[in-house]
Amino acid sequence: MLIRSSYKQVLKLVGKNLDEHIKASGLSKMEVCRQANIDKGHMGNLTRGRHGMTLRTILDLCYVLEITPNDLLDYYYPIPKKNVSNHPNIHRV
Repeated sequence: MLIRSSYKQVLKLVGKNLDEHIKASGLSKMEVCRQANIDKGHMGNLTRGRHGMTLRTILDLCYVLEITPNDLLDYYYPIPKKNVSNHPNIHRV
């Protein structure tokens, strides 16, 4: 499970990816909103990484942008490793 700060970073990366795919499509954000039936304010929150997307929204955007969900969700984010040495239930012998 991602910690909350990591979740927010992932949302920003996916939002940035969405924005790049919109630009690459040649469509305006307004046209993408119209075709995907997404409110322009909500779209702004998605591209800024302020809101998560439902599966339905992901699929609608991918259809309009002619990309796959993999294209939209493809990003590099190193998940930090947990420091088990400080875990209260792990004791060193």
